[in-house]
Amino acid sequence: MPSNIDKVIACLKYLEISPKINNYRGRFFTQKTTFLAKALGIAITYPFTVYVAGPYSHDLTCDYYANAKKVESLQTDYKLSDAEVEALEKIKSCQGIYDSMSLMEATATTIYLKQRSPQLSDDDLFVELKHLKPHLS
Repeated sequence: MPSNIDKVIACLKYLEISPKINNYRGRFFTQKTTFLAKALGIAITYPFTVYVAGPYSHDLTCDYYANAKKVESLQTDYKLSDAEVEALEKIKSCQGIYDSMSLMEATATTIYLKQRSPQLSDDDLFVELKHLKPHLS
């Protein structure tokens, strides 16, 4: 059974993201990418909660610090399935998502909120996002 961190590394590798674990931006994009991959159906079992900069997993943090060299070098033997590649292609097609931390935070947080309250209308979802993240424009 492949480990969660190997699946995360495979996702990062496919998306051509080379995070530096000692850099906030690298950790940020690792967290949000992992959350989006999980939300799109990739079998990653890290639990996420909403935190300062959007969905966050303490367990993922522990794993990427414990495996920093492996994560930074994108070293894994895990092979993505066709369905996993299809899910990652959805992330890849989001224009500018890796150019703007605010856009990534807003996207991941919106998906987190929608998962928790699927009945929310788009307008209510926007209000909830602005309430939770007033700094986002």
